Amino acid sequence: MILLAFCLGIINIYLQYKRWHIITRVAFHINDKKVALKSLLIGLSGGVITPMRIGEIVGRNMLYPKVDIFTLGFASYIDKLFPLVLTLIVGFISANIFINMHYNLPDYINFIADTIYILILMFLITLIFNKKLFKYVIHKISYFSKFHNIINNTKYFKSVRVKTILWILFLTILYYICLISQYAILVMAFSHVYNIFDFMFVGTILFFVLSISSPLTISGLGVREITSIYILSKFNISNEAAFNASVYLFIINILLPAIVGLVLFLNHKRDANV
Repeated sequence: MILLAFCLGIINIYLQYKRWHIITRVAFHINDKKVALKSLLIGLSGGVITPMRIGEIVGRNMLYPKVDIFTLGFASYIDKLFPLVLTLIVGFISANIFINMHYNLPDYINFIADTIYILILMFLITLIFNKKLFKYVIHKISYFSKFHNIINNTKYFKSVRVKTILWILFLTILYYICLISQYAILVMAFSHVYNIFDFMFVGTILFFVLSISSPLTISGLGVREITSIYILSKFNISNEAAFNASVYLFIINILLPAIVGLVLFLNHKRDANV
C-alpha cells in the first residue's frame, strides 16, 4: 500500500506540472513543457526550507530568467489559488462536521464563523470565474506603481477563456482527490484499519489546517503530525500509525520531489557556469 501511495505522489506531481504549464503558457506565452516541469521541481526544493514557501517562487524563476520575479510570483499565486479555494471549501465543511460530532459549541459561534467563511469563499470563487470582477481588481491593483509592471506582464490573464479555467479546476480536483486518497492509504498501511472514506475525511481536515497554518510553518512540519495524531485519535487510530502516515506523506510529496529539484538546480547552475 505504501508503494501505491508513492505512485499517487508521482501522479500528484504530474497534475501540479500540468496546471503550472497551462498558467505559464497563458501568463507568459511560453509553451515549454520541459521548462515548466523543471521550474516546478526546483521551486519545490526552494519552498521546502522557507516560511510561506517563498523560496518556491525564487526557484521557479530560475527557469524563466526573462520574467520578472514579482510577475512570476503573481502567476504562482494564481497557481496556488485553485487548490487553496478547494481545500478551504471542502476542509471547512469537514471541520464543521467533525466539531459538531465531538464538541458542543454555541450556535451563534457556528453561525458567525460560517457567515464569514462563506463570504470570503464566495468572493474568491467569483474572482476566479467572473471576468468583470477579475478585470476590476486587476485594474485597481495596477494603480499602485509597484504592481503596474506585474499587471502589464500578466495581462493575458484578463482574456483567459472559461474553458481554460475549467480545465485548471478539473486538474485541481483530481490533484485534491489523489492527495486525500494518498493520505488515507498511508493511514491504512500503518494502522491496518481499512476505512478509506473515514481517512479521506480526516485528510480533508488535515489539509485544511495545513492551508491555514502554512504562513507560520516551514512545509507544515509539526502541524501535519500533531493534527494527524489528534484527529485520528477520535477514530481509534494509534498515535504511532497517525504519526507515520503524516511523515510518509511529507517524504513522498515534499521531501523526495525537493531532492529531485535540488539535483536539477545543481545541474542548471553547472550548465549556466560552463
